[in-house]
Amino acid sequence: MLLFEYPIYAAVAAKTYTIYFNLPAADFTVAPLVTELWIELEAWGDAANNHRLLTKSVGVVAADGNWNTLTLTVTAAQAGVAYLRAWYCKPKEGAKSNIFYIDPLVVIT
Repeated sequence: MLLFEYPIYAAVAAKTYTIYFNLPAADFTVAPLVTELWIELEAWGDAANNHRLLTKSVGVVAADGNWNTLTLTVTAAQAGVAYLRAWYCKPKEGAKSNIFYIDPLVVIT
């Protein structure tokens, strides 16, 4: 399930994109794996051609009730619009609600 998609202007410089998630421990038996909750950035991947490069986060978010982050660092090959997306695809656990929270403000450093 696509959680959000933000168009972002990306310059030709290394940028780190951070999204905050809060997964209450009571709502999960097992925290989502890297293949079940991730962020990705689609940016220009070639300095001369119109090839777009998709970069995915490799971290996991703990189900501990704290605000934790998923981050990725990308250097766009050309300046222009990039697309930051968040995805969730964990099957619902039987007796758990699997409710989690997202801070919609992207931190770019």
